[in-house]
Amino acid sequence: MKAWGSKIKIALRLLRASTINTFQSETAYFGNNWGNLVSTIFYTIVQILFINVLYSRVTTFAGYDKNEMFFLLFVSQLGFYFHWAFGNMNHKLLIEDVRRRTLDFLLILPVPALWYVTFRKIPLLSILRDGVPNLIILGLLINWSILPLTTINVIFAIIVFFLGQIAWEGFAFLLLLPVFWQGDSKQIYSLNYTLRDSENVPWEGYRPVFQFGLSVLIPTLLLAMIPVSVALGKSDGFIMLGFTFIIALIFLSLKRRLWRSALQNYTSAS
Repeated sequence: MKAWGSKIKIALRLLRASTINTFQSETAYFGNNWGNLVSTIFYTIVQILFINVLYSRVTTFAGYDKNEMFFLLFVSQLGFYFHWAFGNMNHKLLIEDVRRRTLDFLLILPVPALWYVTFRKIPLLSILRDGVPNLIILGLLINWSILPLTTINVIFAIIVFFLGQIAWEGFAFLLLLPVFWQGDSKQIYSLNYTLRDSENVPWEGYRPVFQFGLSVLIPTLLLAMIPVSVALGKSDGFIMLGFTFIIALIFLSLKRRLWRSALQNYTSAS
């Protein structure tokens, strides 16, 4: 028990240090990154226009009305910023560390290496700057009072959402690991951006074979579609919670195992 308590304390201290360090870096060069805000707002506007055009011809799509589609887009964007904060930036840094053979400096630190490379940077300030305006825009478009949300379904949906983020981070982490064998993996890793593009189609809009493939093999539907389906009462929350927990556990296990294999193949600068 003491060993586990010590590990948890170290993990929490690393999270705190990473958050503070990233905040200091962002405030030092804050003015250089406003282009991200413009691009994300533009993306949101395009998505809003697409939904308006779609529902000018139909009343429902895969059982979702216009208001529910805006809710799906809201959760989808929330998931995007969550992964950006706790995955995307650190994955890119790890690829560069391996390419430059500077991973040595991280591995010699007296901290859990995998935990540290996963949470090295936590760009909360950038998330607030880029994410909040977009989420506010989408939030204002949603008529929250008519969404069929219940307390139990929302609780299930929140847990499923975070499990889905864990599964997706593990999957995306696997895409960067070829850098340990090939010297680069930027092209392979960029697949995670393409695969995320399917996340604005409701869970109910996919055939069973695609529901299986895009949730078990490639867990993109766990990011927003399944949580939204659970929140709206379209899917059984208890079943989806168990399903998502298993998928998250599988990808966490694969991440740990393949990370060890990758380190055995790593050629350091020294």
